[in-house]
Amino acid sequence: MWRNSLKGARDPYFTSSRDGGKTFSPAQKLGLGSWPLKTCPMDGGSLVVGNDSQVFSVWRRGTSIYFAMPGAEERLLGKGKQPVITLDTNGPYTIWSFAESIYFLRPSDPKPVKLGKGSYPAIASTPKGKGPMIAAWESPEGIMVWKAEKSR
Repeated sequence: MWRNSLKGARDPYFTSSRDGGKTFSPAQKLGLGSWPLKTCPMDGGSLVVGNDSQVFSVWRRGTSIYFAMPGAEERLLGKGKQPVITLDTNGPYTIWSFAESIYFLRPSDPKPVKLGKGSYPAIASTPKGKGPMIAAWESPEGIMVWKAEKSR
């Protein structure tokens, strides 16, 4: 995944390889809208690929965070920046920052949960998504680490 620069827009694109990087699929835009921007926003987004090769992505456009799957319309998750996504057997989990706070969204929840003060979030899951997810971010108190609950 990268943030392309076509016709004055800085939209997220991705490609994939099924032969170890010898060849790649044609680049595909994520989401249907565009972000006209003449500079790099320094906020690239994140994607994960499920066991069935389904791609899930999160990224920023302006001051908003969006979730999208290839060929589908993007879904607004909320205001923010620095989104990161991971995956378990229940689906995608997303974390991002907004207004000096960290927000987390489970696949089963309609709205994100505020985790606390901070910036620069990261989240990871175990191989095949069967174990716990761990989130971390910078906060005024130091590095915060949080074990994410799975979907209900």
